[in-house]
Amino acid sequence: VVGVPVTVRASPTQFSWDFGDGTAPLVTSDPGAPYPDHTVSHPYPREGTYIVQLTTTWRGEFQVAGSSVWQPVDGTATTVSDPFTVTVEEAVPRLVSRP
Repeated sequence: VVGVPVTVRASPTQFSWDFGDGTAPLVTSDPGAPYPDHTVSHPYPREGTYIVQLTTTWRGEFQVAGSSVWQPVDGTATTVSDPFTVTVEEAVPRLVSRP
């Protein structure tokens, strides 16, 4: 109905991480967290520079003004992040004597 306010909200439901090394994307419902509490990680096979990209799948809901009920929107939408570069280096442990 024209003139009736509607509120729309989108919620992420799936995250697909392409780590740029030729492996299958990591698909999860967890968006991850920053270091040191990270919950999404990926072991790279070797040192190098890789292009990473994230695809997020969203579901939508809407609510008509005056109603307390949220209604689902049919289907989903996806967004794709700008690609970003990561550099992978190997950390080699070394045993040393104390001074």
